[in-house]
Amino acid sequence: MGDSSEPEVMDSQNNDEGDDCLLTQKDSQFSQLLNCRSVEEEELEKKKYAALHPMDRGLNQIALYTEFFGFGRRPDYTHFCDFHELASGEGMRLLSSVSSKHCYIRRDFLEGRTYLHDTSRFGTFVNEALIGKGNCCMLQSGDLISVGHPKFFVFMYVEGCTKGKDYPPSLTERYFVSNYLIGEGAMGKVFLGKRRADTSVSVAVKVIAKKGLSITSQNSSESGLGSSTELIRREVDIMLSIKHVNCVQLEYVCESAKMAYIVMEYIEGGELFSRIIDERNMGKGLGEQLTKFYAWQMLSAVKFLHKRNIVHRDIKPENVLLLKRDIYTVLKLSDFGLSKAGEKTMETFCGTQCYMAPELWVDEPRYRCEVDIWALGAVLFTSISGYPPFANDYKDMPLREQIAKGRLVYYSVWKNISTRAQRLIRKMLRVDVLQRVVAAEAMRDVWFDDPIVEKAKEMVHSYAQIHAIPLANVDCEQ
Repeated sequence: MGDSSEPEVMDSQNNDEGDDCLLTQKDSQFSQLLNCRSVEEEELEKKKYAALHPMDRGLNQIALYTEFFGFGRRPDYTHFCDFHELASGEGMRLLSSVSSKHCYIRRDFLEGRTYLHDTSRFGTFVNEALIGKGNCCMLQSGDLISVGHPKFFVFMYVEGCTKGKDYPPSLTERYFVSNYLIGEGAMGKVFLGKRRADTSVSVAVKVIAKKGLSITSQNSSESGLGSSTELIRREVDIMLSIKHVNCVQLEYVCESAKMAYIVMEYIEGGELFSRIIDERNMGKGLGEQLTKFYAWQMLSAVKFLHKRNIVHRDIKPENVLLLKRDIYTVLKLSDFGLSKAGEKTMETFCGTQCYMAPELWVDEPRYRCEVDIWALGAVLFTSISGYPPFANDYKDMPLREQIAKGRLVYYSVWKNISTRAQRLIRKMLRVDVLQRVVAAEAMRDVWFDDPIVEKAKEMVHSYAQIHAIPLANVDCEQ
């Protein structure tokens, strides 16, 4: 009785085989999909003629392989960057200066050239040079693209087959080196670069040609400060020994038979000199309070150097850098190309004349770390007032005599400067070396009993806590 039909019994073995077959099918489909994507990526990689490496933390790297690539908040291109990543935080300031159709890249595949066309209202820049609405310029590998403002770097254009100006592989494997010239001095040119491992980190790459590099002394009987290799080694050795928040830090060094490359942290705020002569100051300098904010940091760096028997020998506003473009920011002493370590007394004539101490002007100069104090006093004088204490422009007396006598010219701007500030500067500009104040003593001066100095200390301490100073690497070809 009852239902003769028996319940269906599943064959577990057959069922497993079915599942395996289904899984194998899915695996095969997934594998095919991956292979297709892989082929597509390979094809795109073959077509890629360049890449845009981000200069802002919020942006991503972009591969260029189509004829046109647009930029703007609402660009009319299939492939584009609308800067949506910058819609919050600090990026908002940059985004507000981006036009709807800001600019576009055009690749001429026949010529093998790339052009950047400016269609913006606020400007498109290459290496800080304005293109101009309706105009275009040819891009070179290593060029920096800015939008809205010369300093608002967004991307570095890097071609895939570039030789990187014949930079050594040991450098290009670690860094992208742009064509943007940060500065130029006796020791070489400095270009803006990026770490390959983290393109949000900018660096300064000093490129030094060894051939013919020598800085001669005043005394013709001397051979100079040393051979090119010795000069480079000196700067590297000194920078390796300097780990102070108010000194520019060395990150990497490499060299070839003809060239040397020194990679340092990038200081984007520019030179103190540029701040002093800014037209917004109307020729009156930075004033007492802001100068005091910077002065404490400069003395902190100099105190550190002198404690280690390192004399900078070329302190001037151009060698004092500011970390950010903000008014109140961390200060960095730079350019140790003329520095000397380990000697109590030195005899080589060097430095920049307007900031050179009296003891450097004699026929056979013998001097010590006090020359830095004199130079720093001259920098403070210039920063506070907007004009230098000693200059060739003062026609009543030769520069050498002005410095030898310690003659200071006070214009009306000094009526608003405190007696304490004037007194400390005079202590730093004493002709008699034995009477000249030292860095540690200057930092204890009553002029620094001020909340603005506490602000400087807090800012420096905070920066030091956040940015641990890494040990530098050295990689040289013999």
